[in-house]
Amino acid sequence: MADYSRPQPVDPLSYRMDAFLRIRCVCYRSLILSLGDLARKHRLPRNIRMYEIIKRLRCSQCGARPTDVDVSRYASWHSR
Repeated sequence: MADYSRPQPVDPLSYRMDAFLRIRCVCYRSLILSLGDLARKHRLPRNIRMYEIIKRLRCSQCGARPTDVDVSRYASWHSR
């Protein structure tokens, strides 16, 4: 049975403003971003889908795309 409370990549941003992006890069950089903060900082439209945000991500250190991105309700790396 599907868990509809867990954030999904097709969810619009407006559904997940309280969620977090847990990001890992090929250069071993790890980062946790609040979607609400990211949306306000970059003035993202509320109807943009999570996968569209993930597609735009680039590492600020090496410029590569992330190797792993997880949309989560939790800011911790250990919660799933």
